[in-house]
Amino acid sequence: MSPDYLVLVRYEDADTFCGAIATKAHDTLLGLDDLRFANAAAGISVSRFGAQTSIPSLAEVRQLLDEYKK
Repeated sequence: MSPDYLVLVRYEDADTFCGAIATKAHDTLLGLDDLRFANAAAGISVSRFGAQTSIPSLAEVRQLLDEYKK
């Protein structure tokens, strides 16, 4: 995946990334897939307006990751 545009990161997007990492790190060591998960969550977040309303659901993150595995 190469970026086709520049995105300015907001505080809530960094919060989404950190929250996703914390979710994955709860009971395991972090790996590359966990970083992909956090990046996908933050990537969805930057495409939306608002702080709490921009945080994606787990299903949305999984769907995005599945699309890029194909």
